[in-house]
Amino acid sequence: MKLPLELRESLVIAIDDYFETENDDPDATTLANAVIRLIEHAAEDADYEDSDDLITDIETAAELEEGMLDALEFEFAKNDELELTGEDIAVAVEKVLGLTWTDDGMDEDDLDGLDGYEDDEDDY
Repeated sequence: MKLPLELRESLVIAIDDYFETENDDPDATTLANAVIRLIEHAAEDADYEDSDDLITDIETAAELEEGMLDALEFEFAKNDELELTGEDIAVAVEKVLGLTWTDDGMDEDDLDGLDGYEDDEDDY
């Protein structure tokens, strides 16, 4: 499922804040619950238009048999080397839920600065 890049950025910040202010060493269940809550919060912060249905939409798109909570809890429990940072948790969430990010506001000038981006017009 593709989501706005702004939502990802809000999620990473929210997870980092969670570790700093609420719980710096959560167990897998606590972390999974927090991440779901923070995804919803990040969607609201990013003004994602379907934030009320986001969790259900992600579960449906990812075709999760047991639901998002169980899938995240399993991932967090099995991954002993998972660093408790917003970025590392976001990467794990992306993997488990099949999330990708899009920045509809990016234009060609923004893409020129990215590594690996090549303008096809230069090839002619």
